[in-house]
Amino acid sequence: MHYVTRRPSEPSADKAPTIIILHGYGADEQDLLSVASYFPKELQIISLQAPIQLDWGGYAWYNLEQTLQGLRADTTSRLQSESLLKQSLLEILNNQNADLNNIYLMGFSQGAAMCYGLIAENNFASQGIIIRALIALSGYIPREIISTLEAQTLGRLPVFISHGEYDELIPPIALDEAEKILTKAGATVTANIYEMGHAIDTDVIKDLQKWFATLAVLSV
Repeated sequence: MHYVTRRPSEPSADKAPTIIILHGYGADEQDLLSVASYFPKELQIISLQAPIQLDWGGYAWYNLEQTLQGLRADTTSRLQSESLLKQSLLEILNNQNADLNNIYLMGFSQGAAMCYGLIAENNFASQGIIIRALIALSGYIPREIISTLEAQTLGRLPVFISHGEYDELIPPIALDEAEKILTKAGATVTANIYEMGHAIDTDVIKDLQKWFATLAVLSV
């Protein structure tokens, strides 16, 4: 998989706590780096490029189909991308000297849906990868993984969820659904609605900075 890495500006150890970033539909691995620049300075940033190249530019984690009921996500291509992530993540982390005990996931829109899929399977521990927190921005939990995610024991996993009150692509009710499902699975969820559309605004970034300050896991 293609990706870009930004080393910690204030490294605290030989192996760095690392955040994996998954962009949204039609974007690329550069898209969310400006947001991540506001995160704790000891975090290494690895931003992945989705595998599906779109005809008009940009990339996607899965295909979308226009139906009479609106956009429909293609489950087959989503699962293929999820499988690729699972197969690639350990090698990427080791190549970038990441601290496998201190890994974060962040996704926007499609990328958030992919993060939920990775958490639902919860098979990273067998690879020695410990997910310490999840950030899901303007995303949703795919229908087909809800029961699997509800059955997980997430062990008070810190989760930050944001959504726009005026999101024109993914209804804001997706935040309420995700908060309910993740809380049932044992996660510690911070969920906020913002006066914005399908976006990440400065208020989201400010709240993310406050949320990071509450996490003790950065010192693990």
